[in-house]
Amino acid sequence: MHMKILKLPPLFFIFFIHATVFAGLSETVDSLEKKIWKDFVCEYGFVLDYKGDFPSPQDCLEGRPNYLNWWGPTENAAKFTGLYLASVCQRHTLIPNESDAEKARKLAKGLMLCASVSDVKGFISRGVSSDGRTHYPLGSEDQTLPWIYGMYLYLKSDIPNAAEKGEVKAKIIEVCSALDENGWKCPCDGKFKGQCRGDFSGFRFFNAPCMLFGLRVMWDLTQSDNWRQKYYSALRQTDPVTGKTRMEICANGYKFDANWLYNIDKNFLWIYVKCQAVLRILYDMEADPKVRASYIAGLCSNAKSALKSAGDYKLYDNSANYPFTSADWRRIYKWRPQESQMEAEKLAMEQLKSYKHGAARKAERNYMTNAMSAVAMLAFSGETKYRKLAEDAISHYDYSKFHLGEIIYASVAYSALKTYVKEMPGK
Repeated sequence: MHMKILKLPPLFFIFFIHATVFAGLSETVDSLEKKIWKDFVCEYGFVLDYKGDFPSPQDCLEGRPNYLNWWGPTENAAKFTGLYLASVCQRHTLIPNESDAEKARKLAKGLMLCASVSDVKGFISRGVSSDGRTHYPLGSEDQTLPWIYGMYLYLKSDIPNAAEKGEVKAKIIEVCSALDENGWKCPCDGKFKGQCRGDFSGFRFFNAPCMLFGLRVMWDLTQSDNWRQKYYSALRQTDPVTGKTRMEICANGYKFDANWLYNIDKNFLWIYVKCQAVLRILYDMEADPKVRASYIAGLCSNAKSALKSAGDYKLYDNSANYPFTSADWRRIYKWRPQESQMEAEKLAMEQLKSYKHGAARKAERNYMTNAMSAVAMLAFSGETKYRKLAEDAISHYDYSKFHLGEIIYASVAYSALKTYVKEMPGK
């Protein structure tokens, strides 16, 4: 008796292997999610930089470890939460489930809190202190843009009910309107009320897609011709120094900023992920062929530039037990009073040079945060040629051992991969 052999087309095996890889990847991401919610999402609904003594109201008022809250456990609360909320919403859009919906609701409440603790319109706080309201006085564009991005994707999802959608939409409009009235400069609060820190209106890639995204969101939410005109005017506004329009700067990608920040590929990709993320949204929303071409050029340029750093995930040793001491921030950061933003920044940089944080922070930042930021850049481009590298990188880590909340970048990369890189090769 002869057994009949079933001949399956080659495409079947490609699909089977790809599906198997994604199944294993999903298991890895499950462990990542458990770690994020076990150690890094606090009771107020925002993501911590690390587990450590929560800032007290007095810490915020006195500027400990500094008024910028650099090196503190809530330093990047709005930034990390906004990026992470967007990734949760993207996953929920692909496969709706109550678990992700509940996560998104809690994160959105945290972001709403960050935008509601001050009477200064447009101010986005770096989280709150232990009393749930007192906060550090200095924000930044690095906190504000991810806030807008995360809240906008949450609003566009089917997770919030009608009443919450109304509240979220009103808050986004309030924040963006205040920023627009302030020349797209980020206002300060408390001791530095009346001052600004962070500016979306500059002519670097770090700024250009961010301001455009804020204007495009306002056009979408208000359906006002006034915001449409502001958006297209900003798009074609020319930098008096370089002669480049914002559209051209977007097409160049982050390499345009090489003379401003040294070695972006190895040191600063994590602050550029938000730019790539909103550039992708701008591309998807744009109807003008020339503008779309500029946006996709920037997305692909950033992916090509970041590719050299994506492979650094291999340098992270999962078997090592890297020491981590940053949690004891009150002890390791020498403090003194600060009377200006300049003094606060000077103190923060001195603390950066002197503190003893252990090898974990350096290893995780260099070989996980930066590598995952690079992978996110690849994924947001939508280019299928990067899929295998992205899958291997995200799957590499034992996330249970990490000390930094920056592991959310792995979630951002994974959600972007699932959202923008199609399941079937070449499609």
